[in-house]
Amino acid sequence: MSKALVQYCWAHLIRDIKFLLTLGHKTLKRWAEALLKVLRKIFELWKTCHRCHQGHYKKAIEKLKKAFLRKVRRPPSHNEAVNIKKRFIDGVDKCYFLFLEREGVSPTNNLSEQAIRFVVIDRRITQDTRSWVGMRWCERAWTVVATCAKHKRSVYKFFMDTLNATYAGTEYPKLIPTKL
Repeated sequence: MSKALVQYCWAHLIRDIKFLLTLGHKTLKRWAEALLKVLRKIFELWKTCHRCHQGHYKKAIEKLKKAFLRKVRRPPSHNEAVNIKKRFIDGVDKCYFLFLEREGVSPTNNLSEQAIRFVVIDRRITQDTRSWVGMRWCERAWTVVATCAKHKRSVYKFFMDTLNATYAGTEYPKLIPTKL
């Protein structure tokens, strides 16, 4: 069993809570609004934590975390609310609040999502592929695109060098530079 710490994405959870507001059930709407109210306070405090005394910050955050957990664990009897509650059982709540305790941990996975955004857009525009071979080619091509972008290399040049190496029977270019 891994002891790795993982920060779950608040952006997705908040989106799901806001969705509850659109369903038209009064008790569901009140519950979602109460959750969002506590979350606003948590995020406001987190944004200003560098200005607070650490003892005060920790005490205030613990109080808000308890208030949120108390509320989220008592949902109205609606499937969507119960699904949100299930995210906070068996100690999983620690995975949502890691950003409050560790410097440099983001409450969202926006960087990861930004890294694969072009893949999602490409799949939507091209309507995906129709074969296993096509999927594998796209996965590899997208990996090349993302890796080249990360290392500030030309994707075009990498593909040209690869084609030239194929036809010349020479060694293929390295995707990841030897000097990082």
